Amino acid sequence: MQNQDEPHIDLDGAVITKAEFARRLGVSRGRVSQLVQAGMPTREGGKLDEAEARAWYAANIDPSRRRGCAVVSEGALKVLAAEMPPSGLRNGPHGAAPSDLTTWRTEHERLKAEERAMRLARERGETLPKADVARLFGDLGRHHRETWSQFPTRVAPLLAAEFGVSEPAMLHALETHVRNQLSAMVEAPPEVFADAG
Repeated sequence: MQNQDEPHIDLDGAVITKAEFARRLGVSRGRVSQLVQAGMPTREGGKLDEAEARAWYAANIDPSRRRGCAVVSEGALKVLAAEMPPSGLRNGPHGAAPSDLTTWRTEHERLKAEERAMRLARERGETLPKADVARLFGDLGRHHRETWSQFPTRVAPLLAAEFGVSEPAMLHALETHVRNQLSAMVEAPPEVFADAG
């Protein structure tokens, strides 16, 4: 069903000039002449059957080099904007959605390249599953918490003797200080320091 926002182009038997085809395809007239030299079928007088020309273009031109193969309406751009994750919207002021098709294509190609790089890194064994990373950081946090929790007990007798202070008073001061420091580490995952203190 034809969207009301999109112009209807009847491709059945539409014979058009190279200039018109270039305009509809979103490329220069020179590019269309290059395509004709490369084998795009033409009609008498150098005109093009639009359906034949588009079919040849789709079959013979690398998708990453295509431009304007389909007419995209403003409504279609809004659908793309709704489907694109916020992290992918790198263009526009203050993270606003890109408003033109070229920007969307550029962003789409960038995201595809990132996805390929991540897949390759996974296949090479250069990445770890998210659950393993979370477990590793949790273990590391618990290890540091336990090490710091044991610190007052280990050093309180030494510091008390060196400074001539009672050992219980030194132990209490150190435990209070360590507990405050551990609870101040707000960037650590909650489960790491849940039972600190």
